[in-house]
Amino acid sequence: MGDKKLIKYVFYRAFMKDVSICPKCGSTNLKPATLAGTSDALPLGRGVDFNKSICEDCEYVGICPILPENEIDNFRKELKK
Repeated sequence: MGDKKLIKYVFYRAFMKDVSICPKCGSTNLKPATLAGTSDALPLGRGVDFNKSICEDCEYVGICPILPENEIDNFRKELKK
């Protein structure tokens, strides 16, 4: 990768927001899994499993991928296949 391309990529990534997305339905409406929120969450620290999320749209509980904001539409298209 040339210097100009590297600088452009680093600058681009600095302003791109990363988003967690549900691997089941493609929603970004997620919350952390807590002891009160789900019975299968493993408690870490103060009752939060930082590796698991709960989708408020389809009720999926598990690990959700984190994607750059501009890749969400592509991810959702792949889910529908």
